[in-house]
Amino acid sequence: MKKTVIIGAILMLLIIVIQTEIIAQDTHPFPASPIYSSVMQSFRIDNDGRFRLYGGYGYFFTHKKGSIKVLRDGKEIAEYSFRVSPSKLPKYEYDGINIVSGKNDVLGLYIKKSGNYELAFYMGGKKFYSFPFSLNLKASSDPYSQKKTIIANGDWNDYAYFYQSSRSNRLTFNAFFRSETGQPQPSRGKVIVRRDRDKKVVAFYQTRFRREVWWTKQSFILNSSGRLNSKGEYFDTKEWDSSKDKFADGNYTVTLEVSGKHHGTYKFSVKGGKIQYQGRQVRGKTEPIRFIEGGRTQFWVKRIQE
Repeated sequence: MKKTVIIGAILMLLIIVIQTEIIAQDTHPFPASPIYSSVMQSFRIDNDGRFRLYGGYGYFFTHKKGSIKVLRDGKEIAEYSFRVSPSKLPKYEYDGINIVSGKNDVLGLYIKKSGNYELAFYMGGKKFYSFPFSLNLKASSDPYSQKKTIIANGDWNDYAYFYQSSRSNRLTFNAFFRSETGQPQPSRGKVIVRRDRDKKVVAFYQTRFRREVWWTKQSFILNSSGRLNSKGEYFDTKEWDSSKDKFADGNYTVTLEVSGKHHGTYKFSVKGGKIQYQGRQVRGKTEPIRFIEGGRTQFWVKRIQE
């Protein structure tokens, strides 16, 4: 009798687990997508070529596990598995990264060739996301050294985003940087936000930071513009407080300088007091496999080609 009860309880538990997964698939209104800032920071390649893959977050995930394949010039060279756990639904965390195939060293995967690469995300046996990038392995100028500089290019080069914190009311502008010399570079960054209709500076921030060999994110905590001194420097500024400080409706331009040199120009618009989604962040106008997911807190902008 006890054995029958135990078996029945196990069967009920299995049914609940299966139903929970089915419900998740049925009730999520949009396709699964990793949060783009997570993807941009989800891996790195060390100077010696070691590939390091980390977890991240996403929305509308439908299964408890998945995989990430690494492709070079369209050919799979490695596969990693990951597990999924609920965060603040419909947000999920994916972690527990393990290499399944492609291990070419006792420590895992080492990248040894230049080429066009892709991280391909799979769930339920289907590809649901793609992050393409290129790698150029540049030989050392030292004839006695076998080390190579790995130069990566991709969306890091052109994309940045505003992050609206719901906890602190801060507004930050986040961009990705890498060293141009193959060595860490002490740098100075300056962000200026101007309203297009009258060129008024509405937000500003500058700070020192360090560009690393691999792409890293730098956050600029925006301040109100304050006043200019005789040297053209802003002072008497205060940190942007989104509960009080608002952008007026209209179009805006962001200029980013690094160590005194122009780095990029970005455009965005505000409607109803809210920064508007644009480009690949507009749902329905972008294929899900390349959609930029940022939830309600990230607003992505693309650098204008100048």
